[in-house]
Amino acid sequence: MEFEQNITNSFQDTKGWAYLCPMFSDSLDPIKLVGDISFYGRGSHESVTEGFIFTAEHLKRHLEVISRNHFWIQRERSSGNEINLSPAVLHVTGANGLHLNFEKLSKGSCRILKDRDVIKLFLDFSLFIFMDRRNFETNGYPELLLDKYYFGSIIGSGGQSSVRAAYDKKASTKFAVKVLSRVKNDWESEYGFFKRIQHMNDEVRVMRTLNNPNVIKYVADFVHNKYLFIFMEYADCGSLLDLINEYPNNLIPESNAKFFLAQICKGLSKVHQLKIAHRDIKVENIFIKSLRVDSKIELLLKIGDFGFARPSDETLLTQLGTKFYLPPEIMDLNGEYTIKADIWSLGCLFFSCLAGSYPFHDEYGTFMREQIRTANINFSNTNLWGKIPLAKDLIKNIIQVDPESRPTVDEILNNIWFTGDCNLRCRLQQLYQLIVKDYIEMENFIKELPKIELHCHLNGSLSDETLCKLVELKQESNPDFEKPEIINYSKFRSLAECFEVFKIAHDLVDTIEAVKLATKCVIDEFSKENVIYFELRSTPRKTPNMTKLEYLHAIIDTIITCQQSHPKIGVKFIPSLGQHFLWCIDLNGDPTKGKFQDYQEIFQQARTEGFGITLHCGESETHDDEEVLNMLKFMMPGDRIGHGTFIDESNLEAWKILLMKQIPIEICLTSNVLCKTVPSYDDHHMGKFLKMNHPIVICTDDYGVFKTNLTNELRICSETFGLDKENLIDLSLNAVSYSFANKKEKQEMKEEIENFKKNKMF
Repeated sequence: MEFEQNITNSFQDTKGWAYLCPMFSDSLDPIKLVGDISFYGRGSHESVTEGFIFTAEHLKRHLEVISRNHFWIQRERSSGNEINLSPAVLHVTGANGLHLNFEKLSKGSCRILKDRDVIKLFLDFSLFIFMDRRNFETNGYPELLLDKYYFGSIIGSGGQSSVRAAYDKKASTKFAVKVLSRVKNDWESEYGFFKRIQHMNDEVRVMRTLNNPNVIKYVADFVHNKYLFIFMEYADCGSLLDLINEYPNNLIPESNAKFFLAQICKGLSKVHQLKIAHRDIKVENIFIKSLRVDSKIELLLKIGDFGFARPSDETLLTQLGTKFYLPPEIMDLNGEYTIKADIWSLGCLFFSCLAGSYPFHDEYGTFMREQIRTANINFSNTNLWGKIPLAKDLIKNIIQVDPESRPTVDEILNNIWFTGDCNLRCRLQQLYQLIVKDYIEMENFIKELPKIELHCHLNGSLSDETLCKLVELKQESNPDFEKPEIINYSKFRSLAECFEVFKIAHDLVDTIEAVKLATKCVIDEFSKENVIYFELRSTPRKTPNMTKLEYLHAIIDTIITCQQSHPKIGVKFIPSLGQHFLWCIDLNGDPTKGKFQDYQEIFQQARTEGFGITLHCGESETHDDEEVLNMLKFMMPGDRIGHGTFIDESNLEAWKILLMKQIPIEICLTSNVLCKTVPSYDDHHMGKFLKMNHPIVICTDDYGVFKTNLTNELRICSETFGLDKENLIDLSLNAVSYSFANKKEKQEMKEEIENFKKNKMF
């Protein structure tokens, strides 16, 4: 402590942003860092203006082990008068390396330095302490984040939030982090504080939903008692406002403006497709990243700052936004407004991008409010607008007083100003080809990943192609039978249509031949998707054409036959009772038609016989708390539950049992979203269990009915919850562990997945 006080006193009147302080001598002055890059060694460095030559006094006569340029410390280039809070990065260039704290760093290594790090060149007498004098204003930040991230300069602020640059200390990845206060202000009412917290949560929920190259990418969020931290991708070229200011007279050439505006429209189109109103479209909220396309640098524009964003199907009544971009319906606020408010703001942004000024302003001769109410756009610069008449006409079409008269974003993109430009199309195509390369790589990775499916129902897993084959089979005995119109290979179905398909599948699978055909088709389709193991479920049923036992044997016989034609895929059958070849049993169906206790004796007998148990548990709101609790009490290691949608802290005893027993949950994302047991992928309970590191496995449930497959479900996981390739491999490995396969089968599947990992990851 005394040493640090002496060091502090020695540089109170100097201007260095950081110091290397000799810990072995009181007589040597601290080495001052002033510029953005400094070299250190036993000789001068010709190409830099700042450095330090160590002497024998500094190094206790061991000068020969220090290289001419032994290490250098660098921060990002300073700009303007702002305080540069970018991290100090240590680069090791000396042949003998050095130690940073307790870590040996060899030549070529680099690390982010933090205040009071110790640099040891050799032995114990050459210790230097790095002291950073900059004020990083991280008081109250959780240690968990400070240990992992370096928080740098404030790059934006507004209201009760700020945006800071942050760096992963290990990977050196740079992020933009929005820091929002969760502390109630003295002047805030309880209701106002509640609404502010609600808006923060809404912002995170909206950002998680969005995944588009022209929208700022959400990375993660961290909730602390004082702050909410939202980690986002970093835009290295600032905002559209910064870009406009770089052009002479703030005028972007039409070709470039068109290129930028087309990207903004593509991003906003995605936002509106998801029924989200941004409510603060302006040049300051458009951010820019640089990308190398062939031999030149192109700019990728991204919509950001979703602090005002809300689902557009909610009632929009709040008066907010930026005055130069406000549409008349928000400015005067005589009632609800719609997503078309964004279109007006987009038109104003078009104007600003092309003219370098605002379409409405008090300096234009009349009050700005009156200009907005009449859409009296300032096209007075005839020299400019006379040269770009198509752009002028488009802006007039966008900025209309009547919201319903304004075009949609897609209609704007289809305007002749965009579609008539061949060079624009080529330029955009080159840009997006570069962007989708990573997306395609992930898509191919998921397709090739050996996958495990632990929750799929036979009748629900019949694709339209399989249903058509079943219709043809039905027509052999009943020529008058007509194919239902709903079997039409359409991409999406409404919830009502999904339930209708369930009934159709049930009616078609009513003979032994139909059961065998349905089972074979499901196995064929899973095999094509590189599923190496799956557990197929079905409830034995009696029809005029077959008994329950015949139904069971039809499925089992087909599985045995298919294992000869598909030796690389393992299949287990999960019925509601035990027979030869069966490994486990399941409880499913309408929870209002019976209680778990009615079947508990059967399940206990099955367990005694060595069967695995999986229960549809907490799948719907009709499951009462006592029912869920009894199920979870019954579960043992090796058992699983399906869905678990409505198991949470509201049923505390059941929740504690679930977590304590670490019962794996079969997650069915699309099924839950389409059945409306969860409002969206973003709100799916999988996110909660991921953060808690609770055992989960990704499943399809009824992939034929819901028009999905396991590849698509894993892609949704990756995009919604930020899972990388290694995370997806871990999901497959965990699924093997939670399966009802035997020990030998599990070992073989794990080896196949590990071999895939070696080939793809290394």
